[in-house]
Amino acid sequence: RVAITAGVTKTSQTPVYSYCERHNLPVDLYDRNSLPFGLSRGQTLSQHVGVVASFGHLLPRRTISLPGRGFVNVHPSLIPRYRGAAPIHHTLLNGDATSGVTILEVVPRHFDIGDILHQVAVDIPVGASGAEVWEMMGSRSSDTLLEYLADPTSFVRRHQDPEKASTAPRIPPRQMRALSFICPQTQGAHQIYNISRLLGTGLWVSWNGQKLKLRTIGLCSPDCAPINAPRRPGQFWFDEGTKCLVMRCVEGLINISKIIIPFSGTSSDAMSAGRFWRGFSSRADKVFKMHYESEGLKPRKTCCRRGLDERVLESQVMKRSKSSNVL
Repeated sequence: RVAITAGVTKTSQTPVYSYCERHNLPVDLYDRNSLPFGLSRGQTLSQHVGVVASFGHLLPRRTISLPGRGFVNVHPSLIPRYRGAAPIHHTLLNGDATSGVTILEVVPRHFDIGDILHQVAVDIPVGASGAEVWEMMGSRSSDTLLEYLADPTSFVRRHQDPEKASTAPRIPPRQMRALSFICPQTQGAHQIYNISRLLGTGLWVSWNGQKLKLRTIGLCSPDCAPINAPRRPGQFWFDEGTKCLVMRCVEGLINISKIIIPFSGTSSDAMSAGRFWRGFSSRADKVFKMHYESEGLKPRKTCCRRGLDERVLESQVMKRSKSSNVL
């Protein structure tokens, strides 16, 4: 028998709750102040084990003790690495080649510190987009959970090593938006590329005062730079071999095959790098910079009057990178 307790947000029901309703599965709304399914104190569930995944609520001891074997958590990382609400986000931002799935014990008053019950490593394909990684990790998580539930006693319980622990806190929407405004004068190619993989919607830059969105971004080998290639971060050129723009970052190169110019008088659809190069870049400086309207990184009023002051923006970017676990 399956009994499911689904947590809901203040604005919408979770996918788990909606799935249960569509398939006529018994479901109850989570309330930390009461026991699920109308149980009274002292009563227990007939189920052997409870499972939480991306639940976001600390379970009290009285709830954890309801099933015979307590509760387990399905976490998409190699615990103790990336404890927290956003392990896949941080896996992508850090460009990890390997992640994993961990089945761990749920304990009261703390997230992600229980004993490890089962764990498998998962290789992240080179160049995989954020959507592809999410889908892959979801599939591997369900497979790993089923492996564990088939015979829980066959797996060896082990404690976490606190010295290897790291956190993966939730990234608020405002900060996710701020990530999309890049600065090649202060960010390296791998950092920009990893942000593009996570967001999947393109990255914003400024070009001669015009706000542009860079789409379809990839890493570029240093060998693709000709001898006379521009040397300053933010400068770009067109590579005939790949038909892409190549932009120099503070470290490394990235290639850009699609560009969107919002409200340019032409179609706002993504244009090819070749079309952009032929129609636009020959008219002005070939340098991409951080757009000054990036959320949380607006220049001071004096900069607005005098024009964009790169040094002020760069100092703000560096302060943000030092104070954030994301950049």
